[in-house]
Amino acid sequence: MKTKFRVLLALICITLLLVTLLLNFGNRSPLLVLAESHNRNLPTPTPYPTAWPGVTSQILGKYAHSEVVTKTVYGVEMSAANYRIENAELKVDICFQSPDAGEWIYGDVTIQIGNVVIPSYGGVTFERTITLPNGQRRTTTFLGNPPQLLEKEAIDSSPDYRCDTMEFRLDGEVTVPSQISLAVGSIVFSPPEGEECLRTRESIQSILDSKNTGIRIECVLQEFSSIRSIAEKPNSMSEEEAIRLISEAFDDAFTITGPWIFEGTVDQ
Repeated sequence: MKTKFRVLLALICITLLLVTLLLNFGNRSPLLVLAESHNRNLPTPTPYPTAWPGVTSQILGKYAHSEVVTKTVYGVEMSAANYRIENAELKVDICFQSPDAGEWIYGDVTIQIGNVVIPSYGGVTFERTITLPNGQRRTTTFLGNPPQLLEKEAIDSSPDYRCDTMEFRLDGEVTVPSQISLAVGSIVFSPPEGEECLRTRESIQSILDSKNTGIRIECVLQEFSSIRSIAEKPNSMSEEEAIRLISEAFDDAFTITGPWIFEGTVDQ
């Protein structure tokens, strides 16, 4: 009898709760209301940027002699065109919107020919717009051979962007088909010159602390790069594990991972 009474009491409580929710929220589903109430207590994911549609395709269209293909991943718009072979190299023009006013560069760019994956060994910028520290925006264009640098004030309010010719060295045994696949794996924030260690300590250390890793990092600024090192870690943690956690924190702080994948036709 006690068990039946408890079950009956529970049913009555649930019924009263549902009736209360219906009275308070009209025709909205009580289950939806409960879910919303629960979700309000969950942490908000880090927001990705919102793309300004058509910026990169419009910019690249000024230089394109082939179809411009545009992809948006996690709020970052990217366009590609002009697949061509020059001096035993395959070159592709790529533009992407910067997620913010900071300096962003390509993380990893590859092309796939059959089963062969070839990484880009570098690129040459041909146009970019940046926001200066004083808030003004500047467009820089590199044209001609040798390239001539043209600078002007950007008068619109569109996002910052950069356009580069990515270059891939071709092995003499590689036969390039008319159709190839291009993949941009990620874009990475590049701190301003002289601030590499400051940004590293602030951003990466903050993430490590939020995860209670017990890791403290140091950063040494050298002439051409900055070097991160482990200043402190728990005795029970291996160095490999500490390096992995630091690497993950770096990705969380400075990397937006795609991939942005394009299919293009090569001009022979």
